Formats: sequence, structure tokens, C-alpha cells
Amino acid sequence: MRYRIEDIEAFIAVVEAGSISAAAVRLDVAKSVVSKRVTSLEDCLGVALLQRSTRRATPTTSGTHFFERSKLLLQDFDEFAQSMRGLNRGLQGTVRLALPMSFGQRCVLPTLMPFLRKNAELVVHMDLDDRHVDLVQGGYDLAIRIGVLADSSLIARRLATSRRVLCCSPDYLAQRGRPSTLEDLSQHDCIGYGLVSSSQIWQFRRTDDESGERGGEPVATNVRARVVTNNGEAMVQAALSGLGLTVLPTFLVGGLLRAGELVALPLDRLVPTDDTVHAVYTQSRNLSSKVRTIIDVLADAWAGDVAPWDRAPA
Repeated sequence: MRYRIEDIEAFIAVVEAGSISAAAVRLDVAKSVVSKRVTSLEDCLGVALLQRSTRRATPTTSGTHFFERSKLLLQDFDEFAQSMRGLNRGLQGTVRLALPMSFGQRCVLPTLMPFLRKNAELVVHMDLDDRHVDLVQGGYDLAIRIGVLADSSLIARRLATSRRVLCCSPDYLAQRGRPSTLEDLSQHDCIGYGLVSSSQIWQFRRTDDESGERGGEPVATNVRARVVTNNGEAMVQAALSGLGLTVLPTFLVGGLLRAGELVALPLDRLVPTDDTVHAVYTQSRNLSSKVRTIIDVLADAWAGDVAPWDRAPA
């Protein structure tokens, strides 16, 4: 009995998606087709690759070993096939990206569009969600993440710095006054972000008065959150409506600050801590030329001490 690539691909999809049903959706085939392909592969190998239940399918010990080796081999074959087609045709195949909602729309997509126009045979699936997804279970080749990387199993490449600013609307400032110290924040209405801890959002570093350099250990404070949401754009709208103080990334509010629609609120030698933008992928994935090139495109576009979204308009 011969090994069939479609059977191996079906098995890999099941392991990554976590179930036969989810794999069928990803492959755009019927569940029965995926099940039959995996069974055919198991018969060919003479071992059980999956432990099946009503809702889940998890790899056996043999299945885990086969998944890791076959995934790398298929990626190597795909790389070889692309090189045989000739470099003049550009990159080909499919890449699955997980992007934060607002940053993906405002910064990642505009940066990648010229690259995608040049590589007409490259298919990119982009999922935009502020929640951190499981890269393996979701079958993602690459994720762009901002902030602390909690999962140490991920391989990360730093792409840029995302600066944050404490701000509010001019109306709120006129009504409630300007805070000058960290302690003053507890007396104000605030707008929070529901997907990370409050101490991470309301975290500050001391600055040098002359150089503006940020240093020292970060300090956090408790605030009274009048509005909490899981989306940065919604936080911006709440701030513009005068509902309180908030800490937001400059890629979201830089233009509004320059236009005077929001007002930056520097505290006494304290500024919000910076976030870092990372490209992340799992150790189990062999970094293909497609993914590597996308990372390079983003890194080159965002290189420098000041990110493009923080540079003064020409």
C-alpha cells in the first residue's frame, strides 16, 4: 500500500485542529473523508495514530512522532517544489496568520499589501482577533503579538516597539482636572482593557527629566474602571466620548493626539511602559521561506528607533 500525501495532510490537520470535524472545515471536505484518509494512513503504517473521542482526536505516542517528522518533511518538499518552479514566479502556497485586531488592520495589513501584490500565487489566511490563539491547534504558521509573551515554547523575533500614552478627551480634562501623580489616578474614572490584567495596562516607568529615557522597575496602580472592553478601538471611542482616562498605544491614538481630539497626560516623571511587537511561531514548525519572508518584510518596514506609526507626518 502506498503512502498518499493527502492522507498525511489530513492527519496533520486533525492534530493541529484537535478534532476530525475541525480538520474537515479547514480542508473543506466532509468529516467522513478526513476519517477515511486517517484510517488509510494508519492501515498503511500499521499503527494507531489517533485516540478518538466524540469531540476530540489526540495523537498517540506514535502519532506524535509521525506528526513531527511528517510535518517537517512536507514543508521541506514544499520548499523544494517551489524552488523547482523558479524564483521568477515568486512565493507560492498558503500561510495562516493570527493578528491582533486593531494593530493588524492599521499596521500589518498596509505593510503586507505591496508584498502580496508582488506574490500573486501566495495565499494568505489572516485571522484578526485580540485574544491569543493556540498556534498549533489553530494551524497558524505565524502570529503577531504585542506585549508580554507568556508561552515560553514560542520562538519570537522582535519587530518594533509599541509606545503607549495616558490620555483623555479635552472635555473630560476640563471637567475633572489633570492628574499629576500616580496616586491621582485613583480619583478618576478610567477605561480598561479586558483581555489583560489591570496592573499590566496601568503600568508606568520613571523617566529622566533631561533625556526622556525610560528606566527603573515598572510601577503599577489600581484604578476605578468605569468602562472595560476587549477592543482598543472601543476604548478610543469611550475616551473620545469623555468617559475617563485611558492608556492606549500610539498606533491607535497618535493622529488623535496631534489633532487635539485627545490630550496626553504626562505624570510627574512617569510614562506608561512600552510594549514590544513580536513575530512568533512554534518550535515544531520548520520556518518556511514564505513565513521567513513575511517576517523580514515587517521587520524591514518597522526598523529604526521610532516605529512608522510614531513618526511625524511629512
